[in-house]
Amino acid sequence: MSTSATRAPADHGATYAAFVSYSHRADGALAAQLQVGIERFATEARAARTVRVFRDDANLGASPDLWATIEDALARSEWLVVLASPLAARSDWVGRELDWWRTHRSVHRILVVLTDGTLTWSGDDFDPTSSTALHPRLRGVFGAEPRTVDAREMRAGASRRARDDAFQSVLADVTATVRGVEKDTIRGEHLAIQRRAVRRARGAVVALSVLVVLALVAGGIAWYQRGRAVEQTNLAVARQLASTAVSRTGTDLPAAALLAVAAFRNTPNPQTRAALMQTDLASPHLTGVRHLPVPVSSVDGSDDGSTVLVGLVDGRVVRLPFDGGPMSDVLTLPTRVDEIATDSSGQVVVATGGGSTFLARNGRTMPLTVPGSNVTHVAMAPSGRTAVLTLDVPATPQSRTAVVDVASGAARLVVPSMSAAEVTLPNDDEVVVMGLEGWERRRTVDGSVVSSVPLSGFGARLYATAISRDGAAFTHTNDSGVFDVGSTLSGAGEVPVSEATAPVTKADALALSPDGRRTAAAGAGTIYVSDVTASGAAAAAPVALTGIPDVTEGGLEFLGDGSRLVSASGTSIATWDLRQVDRLTRALPTKADWACTACPPPEIAVSPDGARVAVLDGRESVLAVQSLAGGPPAILRSEQMAGGLAWDPGGGLTVHAVRPIPPTPLVAGTLPSTYDDDAVSTRITTDGRAISVVDDGTVVTRDVRSGQVVADVPGPVALGQYDEAVGSVSPDGAHAAVVGDAGAAVVEPATRQVVARLPGDVTSATYAGRVLLVQRADGSLETWTEDGRALLRTLPPDPGYEGAAPVTGDSEELIGRPRLDGSLDVVDLASGVPLASLPAPADGGLKTGHAFTRDARTLLSVTESADEEPTAMLVRDLSDDALVALACRVAGRDLTPTEWTSVTGTDPPDDLSCR
Repeated sequence: MSTSATRAPADHGATYAAFVSYSHRADGALAAQLQVGIERFATEARAARTVRVFRDDANLGASPDLWATIEDALARSEWLVVLASPLAARSDWVGRELDWWRTHRSVHRILVVLTDGTLTWSGDDFDPTSSTALHPRLRGVFGAEPRTVDAREMRAGASRRARDDAFQSVLADVTATVRGVEKDTIRGEHLAIQRRAVRRARGAVVALSVLVVLALVAGGIAWYQRGRAVEQTNLAVARQLASTAVSRTGTDLPAAALLAVAAFRNTPNPQTRAALMQTDLASPHLTGVRHLPVPVSSVDGSDDGSTVLVGLVDGRVVRLPFDGGPMSDVLTLPTRVDEIATDSSGQVVVATGGGSTFLARNGRTMPLTVPGSNVTHVAMAPSGRTAVLTLDVPATPQSRTAVVDVASGAARLVVPSMSAAEVTLPNDDEVVVMGLEGWERRRTVDGSVVSSVPLSGFGARLYATAISRDGAAFTHTNDSGVFDVGSTLSGAGEVPVSEATAPVTKADALALSPDGRRTAAAGAGTIYVSDVTASGAAAAAPVALTGIPDVTEGGLEFLGDGSRLVSASGTSIATWDLRQVDRLTRALPTKADWACTACPPPEIAVSPDGARVAVLDGRESVLAVQSLAGGPPAILRSEQMAGGLAWDPGGGLTVHAVRPIPPTPLVAGTLPSTYDDDAVSTRITTDGRAISVVDDGTVVTRDVRSGQVVADVPGPVALGQYDEAVGSVSPDGAHAAVVGDAGAAVVEPATRQVVARLPGDVTSATYAGRVLLVQRADGSLETWTEDGRALLRTLPPDPGYEGAAPVTGDSEELIGRPRLDGSLDVVDLASGVPLASLPAPADGGLKTGHAFTRDARTLLSVTESADEEPTAMLVRDLSDDALVALACRVAGRDLTPTEWTSVTGTDPPDDLSCR
């Protein structure tokens, strides 16, 4: 937009009767109505307009010099009509137009139309305090109260008719002024013209009736085209929001989550659902973000990791539950909080900053002072009974350590000490001070030194230091990606006993876990969590925590046992859980021990109501049944089981077995494994009477109660000598698909007929609701009708999908496609769009079984556990409501209109809340 210098008016004569100056956001619609109204008021419908009015949206062309064009229009206008409102009072463009008019034209040719807010004349000028609609450029301009047209009734009218009457009155006032005639005269002419128009309109009713049908058809077409245009616009906006969300997940995950929610709500489709799911899975260890009103200056937390203490630059200390919940105030300092410390419960807090130190305990706050000293660091014992202050004596190089009795607030001991960089109280009896000269351990009862070691290995480039909560370990940065971790117990002196590595040389913040076994270093928008190992030993790659802006200096702390972490960035607090698989997942205990290299993955079957899950391990000797609501599983151990789990409509579980298993509360019944190999797919009909099984390539139908074979279709496809049967039964048991050497066959168990053959290199045939998914060896996936007679669509080849069959439910919405690397892609079946990828288990040698609930909204995953370790069932809720709720939780706030506009370039919707 050009900002050329103001120039003198062009000598073109008065082309426009008026120039309308207004705020687009406040009065865009009204300005357009006024322009048309002034030009056409008291004018016959077919007559030429009496005057011309300039309004930027209507009169500006594609000029490369916008301001020059506006200047020219101002120069050719007789009146300046200012639509006054609070938004117009803050408009730079309205101000520039007023400046030009004051310089080149008479202020007596300014007509003010008040559309919103107030204008109060006081003495010889508008009152700037009470005149909310007054633009600063209009102050001191008028010698006497100018004529003002009050248009606010147009907004306040109780009915449409009242608003129309108000508009006609305003229009008559403005038109009379700019045309230089009496208001009553021009309004009378306007009414007379309207009456003549009504008489003509009545005469045309009969003729127009003939065209009604054609008009309705044309209107329908126009409405359809308008709907399509709106749909295409929304789609473009949603795509822009979604792509921007995905691109920001690594740097600003809260903003990315908000954009993904906005995209999905704007246009729910596979692309926006993919953006939403990917933001929910990004930075999997991040549990949530909380936003504070002012920047964060320090953080600490309770030993159990449940409570976060936050110091703010406005002097407040607040308490936040780690897992969410309301914020509560703890205490307030006169100035910013430099450092805080708390006891193991997070209830007793000491804070210092700006020369003030306060203690909060049992809802009471008291100041702590040591005369003649400045507090530099604070620490609190886990018991909450003892606090320590490290002190510098002004104008001297001396430092001190003060031991404070929390109950009384009195310093019971003050002793000289080294200048502190870190301090901790592992218990009530000892304090550990770490400084640039080394470290020292003192008794709190008398200040005597237990041990003290000078350290010269810090070097000149000391960026950050940290000490463990138990005081046994310390670390620092020294312009290197290797962090030496020393011990205050070993007496090793300058020789590091262990180390951690991370790709950070100049860390913004550094933390050491309470037990000294992990370090966390923040730099360049990433937090790296590394295991501490013996010096020079091989170490696992650090865990990278991403998705938040740069961490505030000193704003990084481990909580609890070192599996939780809290970080501060500007005005926000992020909480991290290193045990968390991802935010979509909750874990339930189950049982699935490692079976064997050649064994199948765990088999998972979900009850019809989605409330219970059965898990059979790969060795088929341990069956676990549990509630998805939680609690431990019930276990059945038997060497007789042969796969093929099935739930009947009443919630009873049936398993196949080599020999019958006596009924138990866990298993309603067992059916014999007809052939040598295990049953690979089992379905009980909706009436609960029959069960269809793909068993060693044969489709067998049995009576559920008696177990007798009702019908079978032996060998619909040929199997190789070493091939195992692969197949699937449709949800209602009406069809079954079997895969063999030369392709797949679809049979009807009730008629014993092969109804379709699908030749070629088929690796699996799986039912998803009423459609059959056929996977080829090249990784392509075909969707067929249930009976295999019609091909619906084909997803392109991908070698990564070779082998394993898709994971399905009884719905045709979502499926899972296992990859060779052990990961699982969640795919929208109708479009074939991959929504997200779930990573493979950390131990690649263990197999994972997956299953959807029948509505395909919840995905269950069970990975074998080695060496009798506990097994977890991962439950991921993939429903739209859950995806939105998780994104809103990690965002911790609402999307702003500015954020929407900066991404889309369009006006935001009225409701941008995230809930």
